[in-house]
Amino acid sequence: MKTNVDVDEVIAWKTGWFVFNRLDVATIMRQVSRWYDLDVVFEGNTGKRSFQVL
Repeated sequence: MKTNVDVDEVIAWKTGWFVFNRLDVATIMRQVSRWYDLDVVFEGNTGKRSFQVL
């Protein structure tokens, strides 16, 4: 169970913001594809890097 939640991150989409904290590109694109009803296809290795996008 998660007890500490970043509320700004959770509701950012309602105000038109993208907030991703320490997520890999596959997770970020999975969320974007759900929001915009897109199909995302990766070619090659996406790596293990994480991103912070505000």
